Amino acid sequence: MQGKRVCDRVYSTSVTQSGAKKLVAMDNEDAVGGDSGGPWSYGTTAAGVVKGYKTIWFKKRGTFTRANNFYRALGVYTTLK
Repeated sequence: MQGKRVCDRVYSTSVTQSGAKKLVAMDNEDAVGGDSGGPWSYGTTAAGVVKGYKTIWFKKRGTFTRANNFYRALGVYTTLK
């Protein structure tokens, strides 16, 4: 982990990578080796987890899974009444 925060723009909110769907891809690749599985935030709000990067249109773009997809990714479902 590089231990610093970087501001970037969202490139796409529906990217598929290595079987994972509906990932968020950023304009740039700002992560370093070992960042995968680490937190991704917007300000002080948890937004997701670092997946890695994907080359889209000849450019490496950082990818993240959204926090609201954690339940589906883990196969956990709740029954609300």
